[in-house]
Amino acid sequence: MGPLDGFLRIRSMTQITADKVFDLIEKSKLVDAMALVTMPALIGPLLGPPLGGFITTYASWHWIFIINVPIGVLGFFLVTRFQHCFRLAAPN
Repeated sequence: MGPLDGFLRIRSMTQITADKVFDLIEKSKLVDAMALVTMPALIGPLLGPPLGGFITTYASWHWIFIINVPIGVLGFFLVTRFQHCFRLAAPN
């Protein structure tokens, strides 16, 4: 789809995360929590393309997969380890 596709994915990911943060964090710490959650969504698109270009220019495009697979496995492990299924009580 193009550049708009990446923007829409980041936007939806950030919105889902923000909804979860609003439900779990007390109001006095909400601004700090939202800043912490939003930073990776802003830094990733900024640093990803130049870093990917550097890797493909000076190494090979295969290295992108070699680097991303362990990061993805680590991310999956951390999410399944620390992310619990939170269910809000249904209103009576």
